[in-house]
Parts: sequence; C-alpha cells; structure tokens
Amino acid sequence: MVEKHMQHGFPIYQNFVDFKKAFDRVWHKGLWDTLRSFQVDEGLIRTIIGLYDGSTSSVRLHNKVGEPFPMTVGVRQGCPLSPVLFNIYFEKVMRNALEGHEPSVSIGWRPLSNLRFADDIALIAGSSEELQDLTNRVNTCANQYGMHVSTEKSKVLVNAISPAEVDIKLNGKTLEQVQTFKYLGSIMSEDGSSANDVHARLQAATAAMTRLNKIWNSGMISFTTKFPIYKSLVIPVLTYGCETWTLLSEQEKKIAAFEMKCYRTGMHNLRPAGHIRPAKQCRPAREASAHSTGNRHVSNNNEKKIPPPKKKKKN
Repeated sequence: MVEKHMQHGFPIYQNFVDFKKAFDRVWHKGLWDTLRSFQVDEGLIRTIIGLYDGSTSSVRLHNKVGEPFPMTVGVRQGCPLSPVLFNIYFEKVMRNALEGHEPSVSIGWRPLSNLRFADDIALIAGSSEELQDLTNRVNTCANQYGMHVSTEKSKVLVNAISPAEVDIKLNGKTLEQVQTFKYLGSIMSEDGSSANDVHARLQAATAAMTRLNKIWNSGMISFTTKFPIYKSLVIPVLTYGCETWTLLSEQEKKIAAFEMKCYRTGMHNLRPAGHIRPAKQCRPAREASAHSTGNRHVSNNNEKKIPPPKKKKKN
C-alpha cells in the first residue's frame, strides 16, 4: 500500500495509537451492552456475566494483602475467552469512532482507515487533517468506553518521498513524529523501504543460529536431522513479516548470503555421522531439501580428480 501510494506521489500519514492498560479497562456494563448490540444469545451473555459477578481483587504491598474490593472493569487474565471479549468490545469502540468517516486511502478499491490487532492500532490517512480527525474520533469514543490513549507512547509516521513535519495533537499535546516504528514486530520506515526490517530480521536469525551452535558443531548429528531444525527454528525468524517486504536486489543478496552461510554452518563437521563433505559451492538451503535424501556421500564438483596411475611399459 505504502509503496504504491509513494510511486504515484501520494503520502501516507499514520498514527500508531497506544492505549493505557487496554485489557484492564474494559467496562463490564459496557461489555454486556456491546454483546447485546451484536445480537449475542442472551443465555450466553448471562453465562459470561456469571463468570464476572462477585469478582474481587486485593492489593499486596510488602507481603501484606489489603481488603478485597469488587471488580467492575477488566477482563479475566489467562481466560481463553478474554481476547474474544476484548475484540468485541473494542470493535464497538472503533465502529462508533469511524461512523460517517470516508477514508481517502484504499487498497484495490477497498477503503482503509486503520489496521488493528487486539489493542495495537495504526490509523491511516491521506492527509494530516484527516489523521487529526481520526485521532480525535478514536480518542473521544475510547474515553466514552473507559479507555485512554497514551500521548507518550503514541507515535506519528509520514510515508513520503520528502516527509514533512506534521502537528498531530492529542489531549492538547503534540504527538512525537518518528522516522521508524516497530508495529507488530515489523519495522516501518518513513521512506517506505524494507531495508531496516530486513536488517533486523537478519540480526535476529543470526542470533537464532548462534544459540544452536552446539547442534551445528556436533559431528554426531546428521544433516538430515540438522536441516529440519534449521527450517523450524531459523527460517521462521528470518521470514517473519516478509509478506510485506518490497525487496531491492541488494537486500535479496544479503538474504541469499545469510542462507548460504547457514547451510555451510549446518554442513561442516558432518563427515563422521553423515559422510558428507563440505562443498565450496553449496546449494542454497531451499534446494538442499530436495537433494538431501538421507546419509550419503556428497562429492565436491570442484575437487580435482586424481588420474589413475600409468601402466609401465614392458620391455
């Protein structure tokens, strides 16, 4: 989305909204009303209310526990139902906030004003005025439902060829504008490139490889055992969020170089158990899975063949 808009000279304005203790501020009465507004079965609602009725909490300070007090806000910690209840509650907040709003940003003719995962929200707009309006709407509706936006942790990011400074205010305070922001584990950059995110993924994958050095250095573990470990514990770290990458040839080369390095690391010291020699020109890991079929000797194509001894001429 960002890449296409920047190609056509249209900037993208984003506000990464942070809520203060979002799960602990779910208002119980508001939650029951929200469930009814979404036409949830009344019997199920009464069952859920029964889970929360009579709930109390106490404060512990210096090994002393205070008097219990009734809980009227917050979802139960560790309960598998809590994320579902929070999503329903927050969906109501966002629907009220976005009512009547016409987004100027779209993906494939589909209007887009925000991205959401639980309480991690990115408000998206085509202008600073629209972003300010979205911020005000979300803040107002969140307050009505007992939730509060953090002005210190909410950040603004502008994706443009020449990003301009913007003044987005929340509760009278100007939100900080940043050049990069980590959203759901992926690094967003104001220039729209994936260079920073790819670099961070390579560092994380390198750390994952290093933690498994005892396995890679073991000559008693075969390649057919090491390779699935590499695919399960290293590749997912490297490729996290790769669906959103816009790669340049330079970044593709770095990824390929890392893969080759990992493959060499996984192949060395394998001769005692797997009878596999390290090759100077080893295949990338994705090809290795197709060519590795159990313990076998892999010859090096670059090795010089020793000619057979010459027969002595008989006199």
